[in-house]
Amino acid sequence: MIVGMRHRIRAISFFGGAGALLLLAAANARDTTLLLSLDAQFMLLLLGAAAVVFGLGANMPHRFALRFGAQGWALLLLTLVALALRLWQAGALVHYFVDELNFVEGVLGVQRAQQSGEALALLHPFHWLAAFPRLYPYWQSWGTALAGHDLAGLRLASALIGALTVPAVYFCGRQFFDRKVALLAALLLATFPPHLHFSRLALNNVADPLFATLALAFAARGLRTGRHGDCALAGALLGASQYFYEGGRLLYPAVMALWLIFAARKQPGQIAVCALAFALVALPLYSVTLSYQLPLMPRLADKGLGEAYWRDLLLSPPERGLLAQHAAHMAKAFLIYVTYPDESFYYGGHAALLLAYLVPPFLLGVARALRCGPRVLPLLLLLAALGNSLLRFSAWAAGFVVTFPALCLLTAWGCCALWGWARAYFSRLRWRQGVGSGKRKIYQVILLRLPWSLLIALLLAGAQVGYYFALHLPGYNLQLRPVADAQDALFRALEFPAGTRVHLVGDIVFYEFDRQRMLAFLGRGDLQVDIVRHIAEGTEFTAAYLLALARDVDQAFFIERAEDAALLQQYFVVQGPFYSPYNVPPERQLALYYYEAAP
Repeated sequence: MIVGMRHRIRAISFFGGAGALLLLAAANARDTTLLLSLDAQFMLLLLGAAAVVFGLGANMPHRFALRFGAQGWALLLLTLVALALRLWQAGALVHYFVDELNFVEGVLGVQRAQQSGEALALLHPFHWLAAFPRLYPYWQSWGTALAGHDLAGLRLASALIGALTVPAVYFCGRQFFDRKVALLAALLLATFPPHLHFSRLALNNVADPLFATLALAFAARGLRTGRHGDCALAGALLGASQYFYEGGRLLYPAVMALWLIFAARKQPGQIAVCALAFALVALPLYSVTLSYQLPLMPRLADKGLGEAYWRDLLLSPPERGLLAQHAAHMAKAFLIYVTYPDESFYYGGHAALLLAYLVPPFLLGVARALRCGPRVLPLLLLLAALGNSLLRFSAWAAGFVVTFPALCLLTAWGCCALWGWARAYFSRLRWRQGVGSGKRKIYQVILLRLPWSLLIALLLAGAQVGYYFALHLPGYNLQLRPVADAQDALFRALEFPAGTRVHLVGDIVFYEFDRQRMLAFLGRGDLQVDIVRHIAEGTEFTAAYLLALARDVDQAFFIERAEDAALLQQYFVVQGPFYSPYNVPPERQLALYYYEAAP
């Protein structure tokens, strides 16, 4: 009777969760009359997914023993360190909106809806170009409410998600390898420069690895134990990965499907549970996509090589060399792991994703995985590189964020294998004759008893942190700004009195819509900003322009060229030049000259 009651409770939970997800889909459908707040929609998604997982977990244990030993404390400390590294001067070290203004628009839309009581669809795209659901800006609005309307507040959600990925990688390592590999992989990811970087930007790329890594871990445990609850969790988490960046949306279901088909084909029940949970959790998103006839892969359609490229590649004569060019294009997508630097402004730098000293253990980890380990991890790296090779820019790090946990897991496995071989060698070492037993004992203590594995792991992690903060960021701040930084000028203008007119003078490209979003988010939508450019026919910054300006309001001039500053001083008595107090390379700053109107 008790068993029957449990079955009924689980059935009610499953159908209730499925109903909540269908209700969420209906609230986001085209021409819907079901208007719900963003908070209500998020709770439907969260509770619906949890209820579906509970309903499908027929053989999940009813009691859970909480074990928190030395490794648990180490993992907790490591997660806190990871969070601290991602929060430390998050808005100051990269004082620039790195393609984050699209997410600013999403956050502003969420906040307007919450203030006005407007019913905004949680799963609709928040921007025509960044065609992702509004879920991530909704989370980012919590960060701005907590930490303020600045870069640090906007990036808080990414920092938290990035830090939570560290225990997720540990859990995944426990399922595929052992505790030592899992803890080292978590340490490597906590200090991994590319993951540090993307966790410190307000971009949704960093959310994909969290949910998908947990999905792989629960799938591995479910296939090993036969528990439907783990498989349901894996499917639900895989479904959650569909709500963020397009790379994870495309890559992880393909990897999971191939893995389950070839590695677990004798467990159709577990596969079915995983697929059902995935379909239900992802249903609301794809129902919106279908009802609004949105493209399934908007970023791929926008950044892909295009039909004309493939036609020319396949039909062109060999002497044109297009096949060789395409081979080089594809090679970049594989070499970015080990030797080729990122070509974009998202990460930049002059090193590959893995620093040079981690490449040998990574390659060893890949070889071991192909021979006798979890082939799903090399498969993930392979499909990610192939997918990015279909884009016009095949070596952009933003498309490889989905691979960071797998990179760290394989590298950690290779490191542990090397350490095991070294330890076995030293333990068998026969000391030459003439070495006294006392000295031999000292050597054995030094080589075999000291915690060399811990010291080496901390050295590897410390070198990554040192590289990122001491070497990568200074160079990146210069790469990020190929011309004078107009955003920095607006940051400096935030403290100007109301009514101040701001002039940006020079070879500046800063679209008005982006300026409006930036100033609105930072709380200074009242500032009037004019861009005075140098154009082919001559400069717009002329005596006539200066004579037409009012003298009874404050005027702030951010100037790139010395000759423009000299012209300004002929018509205005100004203070300056002043330069940026923020972390901006001096050669990318605009000089500020300020005219203060007489009272």
